[in-house]
Amino acid sequence: MRSGFVLDELAFVTVLNACVSLGKLDYACKLFDEMGMDSCSNVVVWNVMISGHGKRGYYKEAIEFYCEMRKNDVESSRSTLASVLSAIAGLGDLDYGLLVHGEAVKLGFESSVYVASSLINMYGKCEMLCDAKKVFDVVCERNVVMWNTILGVYAQNGCLIDVMELFSEMMECGNEPDEFTYSSILSSCACFEFLDIGRQLHSTIIKKRFTDNLCVNNALVDMYAKAGALKEARKQFERMKYRDNISWNAILVGYVQEEEETDAFDMFRRMNRNGIVPDEVSMASILSACGNIKALEAGTQFHSLSVKLGLMTNLFAGSSLIDMYSKCRVIEDARKVYSSMPEWSVVSMNALIAGYALKDTKEAINLLHEMQILGMKPSEITFASLIDCCKDPPMVILGMQIHCAILKSGLLCDSEFLGTSLLGMYMDSQRMAEANVLFSELSNLKSLVLWTALISGHTENDCSDESLKLYREMRNNNILPDQATFVTVLRACALLSSLQDGEKSCTLFVLHVSILLRLFVALIGTRDSVSALLGRFVSDS
Repeated sequence: MRSGFVLDELAFVTVLNACVSLGKLDYACKLFDEMGMDSCSNVVVWNVMISGHGKRGYYKEAIEFYCEMRKNDVESSRSTLASVLSAIAGLGDLDYGLLVHGEAVKLGFESSVYVASSLINMYGKCEMLCDAKKVFDVVCERNVVMWNTILGVYAQNGCLIDVMELFSEMMECGNEPDEFTYSSILSSCACFEFLDIGRQLHSTIIKKRFTDNLCVNNALVDMYAKAGALKEARKQFERMKYRDNISWNAILVGYVQEEEETDAFDMFRRMNRNGIVPDEVSMASILSACGNIKALEAGTQFHSLSVKLGLMTNLFAGSSLIDMYSKCRVIEDARKVYSSMPEWSVVSMNALIAGYALKDTKEAINLLHEMQILGMKPSEITFASLIDCCKDPPMVILGMQIHCAILKSGLLCDSEFLGTSLLGMYMDSQRMAEANVLFSELSNLKSLVLWTALISGHTENDCSDESLKLYREMRNNNILPDQATFVTVLRACALLSSLQDGEKSCTLFVLHVSILLRLFVALIGTRDSVSALLGRFVSDS
């Protein structure tokens, strides 16, 4: 300003860009407003504002700048469209995305690698995979960035088969994978616990000499940890020359997930000794470990640490605090943490509902209503927590009302988790007719877990004849039993044989043996081994 360059466009863009890069968005907006719209005819100025707000997570503001730019008849560039599409992806606003896609086609930018990658990402975040693939197919010259984008989209949406097919196609097209490619594929393997594929990829990574790459190493540790292969995860972790928060979080989450709390605590202490400051993920993980083993004293200490680190109001860490106090049956402290949080999520409310469900059912239901008033949709966890406190006969009417609410929410259609919880509630409250009706409505799932729950419930309610009928029906539906199923069915046989006279007992004995034979066939797989076992069984008898 002193040098007289205040109206110089290049100087203005440079200063504006510096403000945005430093995160001084308020000052950038003030400067932008002072220059006036007449001085902001250059698309680069608008791009700085759109991109700057989008990268900092101010997606709505980024889109507002884009809309204002269009009102001022400033034509979009490739950078404009890519930046605004990234902001739209952050919001998951498909309607805006379709409008911007239309402009990209109109301006001839749809086949631009830069714009196409942003379009693919936007459609992926909106779970429109077919549209993402259509955009990908339009681009003739695809570089590794394009391939990584489409791989990442399918990986984020849990489509491992598509990810592997695209990876093979990428290799056939002569595109060499980079660290981001391998990270996306390993992420898919982690989500679906495909350990064998992950191991094969690990071998390829070693051959391609990516073993020193931090991003790839973090993905490997995460993949092994989430698949429950903690020894391999730890081995990979110890091999790493460099580690960041993501590395420590991956191994911590793995130990907590597999309920290896002692190792989780040891790793957390080691992380601190190495000068790594815990973030919301590591803090949430260690608090979950405290909740799992009901270590209230340790949880309180970690609570103090989260306050010191300024993580008290973090949604992720705060929800874990609520969960820890709820599991330790200190519901008053859980409520205090909940009340102090600046915003709430379904996760934080679920943690509190689960705590109250064990102690104060009325308050748990009130929290469900509060959740709905706040515009949050109850999840499977929400309803499962409430169902658990309705298993006593006097509470079953409330359970039926919750069942109705689940049906209205549409969550029961493909939820084995909720189906099993509801079956357990009806069985425990001796509502066999309702349990049978529920099961008939869920029969399209053909889940072994659901069949076993139903058979077990009938056995527990002295309906052993019905249990054996259900077992035969299950086998007729080509569903193989597991150990839990066999234990339940054998118990039903034992209960029946104790009530019958000699002739009927012999019949049940034969049935008992035939079930054992099926067990051995299922577990051993060879009839010769079964024959030998049967011979010994008969001679001993």
